[in-house]
Amino acid sequence: MPNPVTRKLIELPSGARVKIRPLSIFDFHNIDPKVPASGSRVILTQCTGQIRFKDGSRKKIVDRHFDDTDDLTEITPEELDQADIEKIVTAVSSMSGIIREEAGSKSKPFPEEAGNQCPSAGATLLPESAGGSEPVAG
Repeated sequence: MPNPVTRKLIELPSGARVKIRPLSIFDFHNIDPKVPASGSRVILTQCTGQIRFKDGSRKKIVDRHFDDTDDLTEITPEELDQADIEKIVTAVSSMSGIIREEAGSKSKPFPEEAGNQCPSAGATLLPESAGGSEPVAG
């Protein structure tokens, strides 16, 4: 039985709800190698359950073109509200230890999406060759 601490149901700004879990090394093995993947895209497609919309419908976030999705059960990251995306990415990143959520702050957890800076988190991400993967106070 999975550890209940590793899963969390969050409410999104749109009113929808989604179950999330932390990133795993296996998430990067499950992505299509032909599709360039950002950290946020991996989180959205690998670390979420079905989104439960206010109208009662449920859809899984998939990494395909929207023309190739099942309109009743699937949704692409591009079809989500930006505020919902930010909430999911921030929550999963926090659960995964990538960023620390601070009261009232918004942060961009992935260097390729934030220019190697997490300004609101006050941290600079070091390159892997710097001898560690932990953010340092900036």
